[in-house]
Amino acid sequence: MFVLWIVACIITDLAVVLANLAEQLLIVRKWKSLQCIDCLLLSLSVSDFMCGVTSLGIDGWQLSREMMQTIVPRISRELMNEIFDSVYLFSVFASTFHVIVLAVERFYVIKYPKTYSNINTLNTKFATIALIWIVTLILAQAFSVLITFLLNVKLDVYTRACLFAFIMLFVMVVYLYLSMLLVLQRKLNDFGSKCYAQQNHLEIMTILCIFIGISFVVCLIPITISYFNEETYHPIGSLVITLNSLINPCIYFAKVIYESRSTSKLRFKTTLA
Repeated sequence: MFVLWIVACIITDLAVVLANLAEQLLIVRKWKSLQCIDCLLLSLSVSDFMCGVTSLGIDGWQLSREMMQTIVPRISRELMNEIFDSVYLFSVFASTFHVIVLAVERFYVIKYPKTYSNINTLNTKFATIALIWIVTLILAQAFSVLITFLLNVKLDVYTRACLFAFIMLFVMVVYLYLSMLLVLQRKLNDFGSKCYAQQNHLEIMTILCIFIGISFVVCLIPITISYFNEETYHPIGSLVITLNSLINPCIYFAKVIYESRSTSKLRFKTTLA
């Protein structure tokens, strides 16, 4: 049964790597006209891609160990467990900060569209993404080694449970507010002098971010519950975390397809006119 879960994880890892690579190629194609949200989505995709590659290597190692029934030295097992834990925490923290910054960016462009250019500069994009990665790396390593310094393992698990619960609650509140703001602005039709195409693009990108935020919270629920209650733990909890890295590019693909169809319809109507 354990082997089947490893195979499922490997298949998911491969899908994550390929999907995020495809997303990056789609985003890079419009490199010269990338907005702040595009850069954030690219950064999120890169982090998901890196986690997918690392997880693929770890799961492949575990599968080969199980298939060959080899005895692995304790130090090797501990090293692989530490690497897996670091990658797992990195994935959670990277997704957390990216979805929060995405929400902030969407809030700014909806609430203050006329001054959006102030946060769409190259320096702002670079500084924001650099800060996300630096903080993510620091926190991932800090929480990964926390168990080494805590004498009580249950205390470490409970700390992570509380942290993940807080993250879920915070992200839910942020995106609930963002959703309400989008609905309110749509009712008021307060988008300045923007044309319909620009309004439509703004709504699509905001809805895209909302779906990314929701999927992140949903994927974090199983492992958080298992942290609070060990009896509810199931391997699918860890698999769902990896699955979140696959959902993100799929949401972006849906957005690309929708925009492509909208553009085709607009061209068709223009031709008829």
